[in-house]
Amino acid sequence: MPNIKRRTKRRADGYHEFHVMQLQLGFDLWGKCNHWFAAFGNDDDFDRTAAKEAWGVLGEQILRDWTCEHPGQRPAAWSWFEAPERRRRVDGVQHPFDDRVRKKKHDEMPDHYWAKRHAYDLHFGVPRIVSGDDMFAAKYESEAEYLERLGLLTEAERKELFE
Repeated sequence: MPNIKRRTKRRADGYHEFHVMQLQLGFDLWGKCNHWFAAFGNDDDFDRTAAKEAWGVLGEQILRDWTCEHPGQRPAAWSWFEAPERRRRVDGVQHPFDDRVRKKKHDEMPDHYWAKRHAYDLHFGVPRIVSGDDMFAAKYESEAEYLERLGLLTEAERKELFE
């Protein structure tokens, strides 16, 4: 079977579909599969400055498209660069970032451990790393509840979700 060479669509602003995908999803699907390519890098080689710059250029259009397709949700880059706070834990248990025992455990890890470097990363407003049995069962407010609580839903989203 012949190899199909994919041509990446180039945008006038110099960004391509892999940049958009990583800003939308929080990772580059091709990069996760292939490990050698990601628009802004993955994990420790993630170029936050370049991603933030791209979000400044592409963010308005990505956000507009995303909210039309996914009312009550926001793309990953929105949560990295614009979210005013993390989503609340609603199951009556302390948020893991406020847990002193968890903090002490992570502080005692060697610096080269991936889990230590990313212990306080958020992914769509909730902790990226799950450690401890209670965190597997943790319940957080939905994105729509979060956005409604903060008054960040658009009128179109509000109509779609609540009418």
